[in-house]
Amino acid sequence: MLCVDAALLFVTVTPGLTIAAVVPAAAALGTAAATRPRRTAVTALAITVLLLVLGQFGAPAPLDPTLLDQHGMPLPGDPALLAQPDGYPFGGATLLSQIQLPIVVAAWLIGDSVRRGRESAAQEQARATEQALAEERLRIARELHDLVAHSIGIIAIQAGVGSRVIDRQPGQAREALQAIEATSRETLASLRRTLVALRRSEPAPLTPTPGLDGLEQLAAATASDTGVEIEVVRSGERRPLPQDIELAAYRIVQESLTNVVRHAGAATCRVAVGYGHGELALEISDDGRGTVAAHSGGGFGITGMRERAALLGGRFEAGPVPGGGFRVAAGLPVEPVEPADPRGQEDEDKDEGEDDHVQEGKR
Repeated sequence: MLCVDAALLFVTVTPGLTIAAVVPAAAALGTAAATRPRRTAVTALAITVLLLVLGQFGAPAPLDPTLLDQHGMPLPGDPALLAQPDGYPFGGATLLSQIQLPIVVAAWLIGDSVRRGRESAAQEQARATEQALAEERLRIARELHDLVAHSIGIIAIQAGVGSRVIDRQPGQAREALQAIEATSRETLASLRRTLVALRRSEPAPLTPTPGLDGLEQLAAATASDTGVEIEVVRSGERRPLPQDIELAAYRIVQESLTNVVRHAGAATCRVAVGYGHGELALEISDDGRGTVAAHSGGGFGITGMRERAALLGGRFEAGPVPGGGFRVAAGLPVEPVEPADPRGQEDEDKDEGEDDHVQEGKR
C-alpha cells in the first residue's frame, strides 16, 4: 500500500506528467483493493485521494501557456483564459487533475468488485463443503444404523431365547449362542470394512452392495434367527434398477424387518415389491403391535427410512393398520419402461417368415 501511495504522490506533484503516468499507480491501487482486506483498501483509497488533492497545491496548470510554448504546441483559444492566477491554491486542478481522480476511483472500484466476487465464491464454496459434509455424515449414520441395528436385534432375540431355555433345552440354547456368534462375527467384519474405507484417503476397493436380489436371503436369514414367518412377494416386470435405488430399497426392507423382530412382537410379516411403470413400490406389513412407538423403539429407524426415500425423490409413510399390525410403504422413482412397438414386432416376424421361405426354397 505504501508503494502505491508513493507512486501516486510522485504522479500528482510532478509537473508535466501525462495521463499514462497515472495508470500504473491506479492499477497498483486496484490490485491492493482486490487483494487486501476491505478496511485496508478503503484506507488506501482515502490516502490516495488526499494525495491527489494535496498534490495540486502549487502545481502548474497542464494547459499553462508557458508549458505548452516550451513543448512547441499551439495555444488553443485565448491564452489569457488558459492560465490560472498565480498563488491560487488549486492552480493545477485543471483537465489532467480532473481526470486523475476518476481513473484512481475506477481502478479501486474494479479491484473492490474483484475482491467481493472472490469472497462470495469462497463463502459459497464453504457452504457447499459444509452441506456435503453434513450429507455425508447423515449417509454414514444411516448405513451404520442399518448395518448394526438389524444384527443387534437378532442378537438380542437369540440371547433372550438362550437364557430362557438354557436349563431345560441346552441344545436349543447352544444353537442360539452359535447364531449370536455368527451374527456378531459378520457384523464386526462389515463394520471393519466400513471403518477402513472411511479412514483411507484413496478410493476403497469396489465391493458388491446389497440390492433387491438379496431380499429373499435377508428374509430367510431373519426368519431363521428370529422365528418370524416372512414372505417376499414380487409383482410387475422384474428388472435391474440403478444401484442407489437398489440399495435404498434393500435398506428400507432391512430396517422394517429389524423393527418387526425387535419391537412389534409379530408372528408373520409380508414384504411386497412392485415393479411399476415409473416407481418401485415397497410395502412391509406385519401382524404385531400396530403402534409407531413400538416400531420406532425410540431410535432413528423410521427417520432414516424416510430420509432415504426423500433423497431419491420418493414417498414414504408408516403407521398402524386398522385391525392390528403395522405397515411401511415407500415408493422410489425409476425410469419408466418403454412399451415395445407392435409394428416393429410385426416387421420382425415378417422378416423372419421371409427368411424361412428363402431357406425352404434353397432346399
